[in-house]
Amino acid sequence: MLIFFGTAADVEALGAGMSGNAVSQQIKAAADGGRRIRLVVLDESRSMPAVDGIPGSIELLSANPAEDGDLGLECGAHVVLNVETPFAHLMKVARAARDAGAYVVFNLSCMPAIFAMPELHAVLGRTDILILRQAELQKAVGLLGQDMLGDCETTAEMVGALAYWASFAVVATDGRDGALYAEGEAPAQRFLSPRGEDINERAVSNSFVGALTAALSSRKPMPEAIEAALAKATSPQAQAAS
Repeated sequence: MLIFFGTAADVEALGAGMSGNAVSQQIKAAADGGRRIRLVVLDESRSMPAVDGIPGSIELLSANPAEDGDLGLECGAHVVLNVETPFAHLMKVARAARDAGAYVVFNLSCMPAIFAMPELHAVLGRTDILILRQAELQKAVGLLGQDMLGDCETTAEMVGALAYWASFAVVATDGRDGALYAEGEAPAQRFLSPRGEDINERAVSNSFVGALTAALSSRKPMPEAIEAALAKATSPQAQAAS
C-alpha cells in the first residue's frame, strides 16, 4: 500500500488528467502496475470534491487533521509526506504513521521559510526515508551544522554524513547526474540517469518520487527502486510528446 496526503486541489488535478501539482504528479508516476494507492485529503470539514475521471485503483479518503480520527494508515504501508503540508499536520501524520507501523517517506523538494533547525530536526526524527533535491540537501546540511554532520562539501559527502547521523535512508537527486543514496555507515552510491533527465527539475523530481515510492511499496530493495525510478522519471511535457 502506498499512501499520499494532500488537499482537495490534488483530487481535482487527478480528475483533470493526473497532472498539475506535486502530489498528482507523484501519484501518476506511481499508479502503473495495479498497486494500491490511497490519497488522504486533509481538510477540517472532511469535504471531498465531486470529481470524475479518478482511476478506480486510487482510493480517496478525507480526514480532519485537527482530530485524532482515522487517517487511513496501515501497517507496512509507505506514507509519502510532502513539505507543502502545514507543519503541524505534517508532524501529526508522521507520528501517527510511525505508531501504525508504516514507513514515513519525507519528500523535501523545497525548504520552506518556516523551517529552521528545530523544525527540520523534528521532522527528520519521524522519517524513515528522506528524498530531497541537491539544493535542499545543501540547505539541510547547513541548518544541521558541522557539529552534527562534520565537515562535508561534495554531494556524496553530504548524503553520507546525513544518512550516518540520522540512521535512515537518504536519496538526493543531483541534476542530470542522477541520484545518490546512502544509509547508515555505508558510503553514498551514485545512480546515473539513463536518459540524462534533469532530476532536480520540479516536475521530473515529482515523477521520480512517485516511481521510487511505488517500487519500494512493491518491496524492491532501494538500489533497484532508484534505478527503476530514474528510468521512469520524466516531465509531463515529455510524456505528452511521446
